[in-house]
Amino acid sequence: MKEVKSPKKPLIYYYSIILLIVLLFNLIVSPLLMKNQVTEVDYGTFMRMIEEKNIGEVEVEDDEILFTDKDKQQVYTTGAMDDPTLTQRLYDSGATFTKEIQKTMSQQTFDSAMLNLGKGTRNYQKYDHVRKSIFSGIAVCGRCGHSLCSCGTVYKGEREKYWYLSCTKQRPDVADPCEGVRVRYSDLMEVVRRDLNEILAMTDDKIEQLVAAVLRETQTAEAKQNRQLQQDRANARLKTIDKVITKLYMDNAEGKLDDARLTDMVAQLQKESDGLQRLLVTLEADETEQVTENYQRFFDRARHFTHIEKLDRETLSLFVERIEVGPKELPQGIQKTIHREQPFRQSIRIFYRFIGELGTAPMRSFPLPQKPEVGVYNKIAQ
Repeated sequence: MKEVKSPKKPLIYYYSIILLIVLLFNLIVSPLLMKNQVTEVDYGTFMRMIEEKNIGEVEVEDDEILFTDKDKQQVYTTGAMDDPTLTQRLYDSGATFTKEIQKTMSQQTFDSAMLNLGKGTRNYQKYDHVRKSIFSGIAVCGRCGHSLCSCGTVYKGEREKYWYLSCTKQRPDVADPCEGVRVRYSDLMEVVRRDLNEILAMTDDKIEQLVAAVLRETQTAEAKQNRQLQQDRANARLKTIDKVITKLYMDNAEGKLDDARLTDMVAQLQKESDGLQRLLVTLEADETEQVTENYQRFFDRARHFTHIEKLDRETLSLFVERIEVGPKELPQGIQKTIHREQPFRQSIRIFYRFIGELGTAPMRSFPLPQKPEVGVYNKIAQ
């Protein structure tokens, strides 16, 4: 008797089964694995972890903050908020700023992305002829607040001589363009270097006199009035927020507002309330103790230096938080500068870390004198 063999199934049958398994994995298993990798938390939890110094790596984006715990065992995400002191608090907590917190599912996928990332572009750090400003993210336009970027040309082989920083919003192709400011790169470098060296040269007695002068300024009637005004506005807004939240829950109970909309609106109001509470804590803190502590932190850093011969990015970031560059003021009857030695004045305001702005006269005279003026901050202390 002949054996009857069952007909072989076509290959398309097996391909269909494999394809179905892959689809089911991507639709069900993969999202579950990715969800377990990143834990979403509220901003308050993020703030508490900063205070506890339990932040390992952090990546701050426009609308999201990714971070790990100190042991880098768990990745968290939270929404970004308008928090001007966040960077400094993260720095003080020992966090590491990185772009390498992985949200992908596998190391293989991540490695493939990193391999292809940036293909077709050039690494400009390899090219010596490209100007690399140390003021990126620090120097801003005094008119509009936008950052300053490098510009200039090369003439007879001279590059540094024709290197400027210019407002990025001084463009005709943007809405409401800025009138712009421009400063010679070497001039700004020298102004900041000289100011820092004068601060580093201050004796302990001069530092004590400077702190005493600042404390006297904070105790003026105008300063107290401004703090009280901010407190009154914050407390009034908090009361309004409480009333609005109560009304929202009442509308939800009456069926006028759905649950999703209620949750979203309450979350937004709660974020605003948390920010106001932090502001009140700052305003109610002992001003004398806070000012003294901030100056102590700044000059503790300064004691590691005696003199800055050449200013670099690391040193600049250590001491300076922001630099505002204003427009030039030319002598009467002069419309534009036509040569390097032509005198003019320009506002350069330097805001130092922890202590803010020092000095009473941001207007600088150019060309800079060969020998720096001595005693600007010593005069303030007196």
